[in-house]
Amino acid sequence: MSLLIKNGYVVTMNAGRAVHGPGFVEVTSRGTIGRVGDMNACPADAARTFDATGMLVLPGLINLQHRNWQHLMPAREQTSAADPLQLSKDARPHLEAQDLRAAAALAAAELISTGTTCVMHLHMGAPGDGMIDAEIEPGLNLGLRQILALDLAAGQAGSSAQRRLERSFERWHGTNDGLTWLAGFTTADAISMSSGVVTEQAVLAAFGIAQQRQVRMVVQGAAAAASGAAAFEAAIRKSGRSEVLHLMELGVLDPGVLLCGGGRFDALDASLLAESGAHVVYSPVHEAVCGGPVTPVSRLLSLGVNCALGTDGPAGGGSVDMVEQIKACAMIQNTVALDPGAMSIERALEMATIDAAQAVGLAHEIGSLEPGKRADLAVFDLQQAHLQVIHKPVSNFFCCGRGLDARLVLVGGRTVLGDGLSTGLPAGNPKRNAALLQAHAFRSRAALPAQGVS
Repeated sequence: MSLLIKNGYVVTMNAGRAVHGPGFVEVTSRGTIGRVGDMNACPADAARTFDATGMLVLPGLINLQHRNWQHLMPAREQTSAADPLQLSKDARPHLEAQDLRAAAALAAAELISTGTTCVMHLHMGAPGDGMIDAEIEPGLNLGLRQILALDLAAGQAGSSAQRRLERSFERWHGTNDGLTWLAGFTTADAISMSSGVVTEQAVLAAFGIAQQRQVRMVVQGAAAAASGAAAFEAAIRKSGRSEVLHLMELGVLDPGVLLCGGGRFDALDASLLAESGAHVVYSPVHEAVCGGPVTPVSRLLSLGVNCALGTDGPAGGGSVDMVEQIKACAMIQNTVALDPGAMSIERALEMATIDAAQAVGLAHEIGSLEPGKRADLAVFDLQQAHLQVIHKPVSNFFCCGRGLDARLVLVGGRTVLGDGLSTGLPAGNPKRNAALLQAHAFRSRAALPAQGVS
């Protein structure tokens, strides 16, 4: 059934960055975008209409670094000032498929209700029995578009892990009308390499599988592994090179690589990233909470490096609200550069939409509001007291608004939030309550410490 969204402030993110205010977006019965334009060219009402007067119409936001399982131990649950992620590290080995399924349901609910339509999850470990299904199925049931990054080095030739990996690709990669995809994941930072946590042979094996499957490869950067600058510098001295330089020397640094949790990129790293066409994923709130170095996104962008945004899960930043990430990206980059114009809100929005789609090879499908693309979009209400008086809708919203201002969210033309019916598991929803009960059961079984006021 077709849908006409009209009278909104439409930000297309197309090549010309066209904006229509007021404008319309036509969603076809096939779940794709039809016409987009100013209201003076608006077609007659479709089978369904949504009046977006006083609202911002955007491509669905894309979160390219997320961890489902952390929804069982968000930042407000952390106990160690020395390491904000200590509780999640302690709890992770206790996770079972039922726990992961509960976490994935809670994650999908929060992502959808804050305007995120596509997310890349980093899988918590080897592709064990039922674990991959538990990661994907809850989000799929809610209509979320997902990319699950698997540890490809865990699937050795002829092993049961390899067979599970092959079955996972058959079941999930590019299936469910393009809602589910797989990617590869490996650790290749200087600390892990120098300490023997991961070997060159394992990294090359993982990249070999990714190239064979023609999927993106997510590489965890040094900032995520370093406990401080001293640890990083010691690892660099021992290995003699950064992970970017090491990947280049191994011959695997190319447009299929996404570096996450980078932080420490020197001039040579930045130059290699630009030349190779590799992508960088920046999680500004998570980096700030962990107190590590700031990924020099403004400098990378000036060199032509494609950068996207993520949250890295709620254990660090406490939420997976991409509106919050866009605001933080602009604020932190401008602070580091000592220049209030180094990163605009509009540029950060590109990183959470069309640039993110390009990073995962889906820019022909999602990331902008253009005829023929999948109808992944989010409509945010600008008529709220906390948004003050609107002068520039985009910057006003991302500086003053929040993801929960979403009033309509579509994925592939399907309404996943709005029309009086939210599949995002609102309070009181039996599925949400079941997920919360399972989360509390996990705490008891894993013997996690109770939280109190000290």
